[in-house]
Amino acid sequence: MNRGLAVGIVLILGVEAAGVAETFGLAECIVQARRNNPELEAMVQAVAQARARVTVAEAEAGISLDLSGWARIVSVVPEMIQPDVEVPIPGYEVTIPGSSFKLGDYDSYSIDLEISKVLYAGGRLEGAAVQADLAADALEVEQNLVRNRLDLEVGILGIGLTRLVELRRVAADALALSALHAEDIRNLKTAGVITDNEVLKADLRVSETETALIELTHQIELHSERLAAVTGCRFEMPGELPELRLGDPDIPDRSEGLSEALAGRIELESVDRRILSAEHRREMILREKRPVVTAFGKASFGKPGPDFIRNEWIDSYHAGIQCAVNLWDDGRIDSRAEEIRHELTRLAASRRAVESMIELDVIGAILRIKDASLRIDVAERALLQAEENFRLTRDRFSEGTLTNTDFLDAELALSRSRSNRVIARTDLNLAWVMYFAATGRDILEEVES
Repeated sequence: MNRGLAVGIVLILGVEAAGVAETFGLAECIVQARRNNPELEAMVQAVAQARARVTVAEAEAGISLDLSGWARIVSVVPEMIQPDVEVPIPGYEVTIPGSSFKLGDYDSYSIDLEISKVLYAGGRLEGAAVQADLAADALEVEQNLVRNRLDLEVGILGIGLTRLVELRRVAADALALSALHAEDIRNLKTAGVITDNEVLKADLRVSETETALIELTHQIELHSERLAAVTGCRFEMPGELPELRLGDPDIPDRSEGLSEALAGRIELESVDRRILSAEHRREMILREKRPVVTAFGKASFGKPGPDFIRNEWIDSYHAGIQCAVNLWDDGRIDSRAEEIRHELTRLAASRRAVESMIELDVIGAILRIKDASLRIDVAERALLQAEENFRLTRDRFSEGTLTNTDFLDAELALSRSRSNRVIARTDLNLAWVMYFAATGRDILEEVES
């Protein structure tokens, strides 16, 4: 088995169906959380949107072909009227008669076909596509970060819920034992063997245990609500839980864990992606100094205006090449490139900070595993001792050689030993989940394995 949780740490959540509790392990809870978490879904859609922008950026380098047309229809054609003109010639009255005519059909039409293609842009168009692809990759890394944080949150909540349920079982057993002992004490009081004070001690222990059970039940309900909010599913706890199964008892090697973390942590990949994107943006800014050469052409077919002479369609076309280059920008391009250089310096410092954080995460997780492993050994021995002590105390109390206080102390020690064992076992599983997160492993894969 891959060193880790067989979590089976079985967070067991159940749904009551036809009176049968259907149980869910931690892996299923993580799957449900990934499926229903709105933040993760938003990141998935953001990545898809970024990938679509890559396609748009790649298409910018292709040929652009546009077809357009228009028509103008005039309901009334204006008429030009020339009045009579009198010519002033001495001794004569000369009048030139006026006339009128129309300019012809004012209706006009045109169909235009335009084509353009960037021949050279100094790598701008190709760079824009690469930049869009880098942005999509960075968003995908952020999506994985959200997913890993979600997995860890579900793991912590699930193991915590398992602990509470196990502690409730211990408290329920303790309550049953306390209640039985209190009944025995009352019988002894009735027989006149002990005093009222001893009855009060036994009843007080019952009340304390019952209070602990109520508090644990409340915490389970609260924990279940939190888990339901994260996973998007609502479960009811089944009546019984199977035994917890622990991870590999071997303590991870520190150097191996650090090497695995530096190679696998998505936080480092996220910083590296930002560095790569910044470097490319700086290169794109410097490319703005290069010229842009564009070929274009247009063909038109139509009657673009009034023609009282021919009144016919006119065909035309034109083609050319356009070149544009920046000759002077007062240092704006260089200033923007310098800004990116400072950003790269900042990102390099951020990467070192992330490496330090990762090292602390790994060391902390390993120390938790060591601590929990040692406490499990101690808790197992303490439980055996507490069980034997309780057995002997109960027998001697029945024989009358030990007091009620001795019995209550032994009972309390037994309950505490059982609780400490549960806490140590769940702490070990929690430590392994933290170790998986610290080294960049997929928690779901580890749980399923």
